[in-house]
Amino acid sequence: MRSTIPKKYRLTDKEIENFILWPHVFGHFLGYDLLDEIHTRWIKYLWLSKTSRALQAHRKSYKTTAVLIVGTIWWLTFCNPEETILFLRKSWDQAAEIVKAVKNQFESEAVRYLYKYYDVDNIRGGTWRDSAISLATKEKVTPEPNVGCLGVGGNITGSDPTKIFADDIVTIKDRVSRAERENTKLFVKELINIETVEGVTCYTGTPWHKDDAWSIIPKPEKYPVGKIEIQGFTPEKKLDYKKRLGTSLYAANYELKHIADEDQLFSEPIYGKWPDRFKRINAWCDPSYEGKATTAMAMIGIDIHDKAWVRGWVWWKHVDQCYNLMVQEMKIFKCGTFYIETNADKGYSKKDMAEKWTPTIGRNETTNKHIKIVSFLRQNWKELTFADDCQPEFINQIMDYSEDAELKDAPDATASLIREMRIGKKSILERF
Repeated sequence: MRSTIPKKYRLTDKEIENFILWPHVFGHFLGYDLLDEIHTRWIKYLWLSKTSRALQAHRKSYKTTAVLIVGTIWWLTFCNPEETILFLRKSWDQAAEIVKAVKNQFESEAVRYLYKYYDVDNIRGGTWRDSAISLATKEKVTPEPNVGCLGVGGNITGSDPTKIFADDIVTIKDRVSRAERENTKLFVKELINIETVEGVTCYTGTPWHKDDAWSIIPKPEKYPVGKIEIQGFTPEKKLDYKKRLGTSLYAANYELKHIADEDQLFSEPIYGKWPDRFKRINAWCDPSYEGKATTAMAMIGIDIHDKAWVRGWVWWKHVDQCYNLMVQEMKIFKCGTFYIETNADKGYSKKDMAEKWTPTIGRNETTNKHIKIVSFLRQNWKELTFADDCQPEFINQIMDYSEDAELKDAPDATASLIREMRIGKKSILERF
């Protein structure tokens, strides 16, 4: 049997023993070369546990790759081929991506030839699709496949997996929406109903808000940035992420802590379903011409009851790469006049957009950004209702805003549009 295996996949008994002892070494065999001994610790900490456990590790630490992809293949291959595993993520599509990654690995040459050592020529069982798989080595007949998936809010009734892995079920949405936080917490509480008597639920991810679902999940082992060495995660990378995310988001996702928010200018937004009819609706673009800033577009509509509704977008792109994106959104929401700042490019972006969106007006901005944001956006904050499907990154820029913030584009665009449309209370700037 071994003579028919290509040389690069021929393994000694000692090598296979190392795979069992050191799952990260098995990860290297699968092609995940950046895994290290810490990833073996994480895999064993969760997969060998007899009780529910949780682990928080900073972004870019390869926790999902290690625990869910490598860990699943390692467990089903070397430990328990009868296990029934359910992956939970924020959405079904996100959970299915993990199942698909596991499925693709089982279809790879490396794993197929590994199974030949166990005289298994075809690893595929009765269920074999991107969202669920069963291995030929699974002998016990159960309604559940070896690996399945579900999104938060999905129907968990009737499912009895022996292991549940809830990965990144707390996301940016939980940070900006109280309703989303409560929905996620309710789902976590319901998980106990589908745990088998000897089954366990393991949670992995990062925190987003002091009152999110991590507040009711078993206390996690924490691996913030700096506690572990991750290949390629240089000091320069850390500084770049901090600048791009802002202080509070960086603290949550990389330092795994929540910083005090007494100094926040903006409280949690009011959300609602975007109306079907408006008296008028306009948009404002704060354009970016370099990589250190985002192109932001704010849109405000005044409904038939004179209530102001807000939605917006940010893109890490030069403004000329956003023209079609902005036009697309304005068409969807039947926007009227579009305003664009002209300070930095002497009106060229205004000219370009006018060819794509006829009611385009350029505005030369002279007001200090901080004064403008405080005077118009903060003063009218409680008068604004944000679309419940507003882009979270746009809202995060506003909620993270301070005078020293790196990213000011979303709050600046919104404040400018409030001023332009003369919404709400009069600003102190209009007294002079």
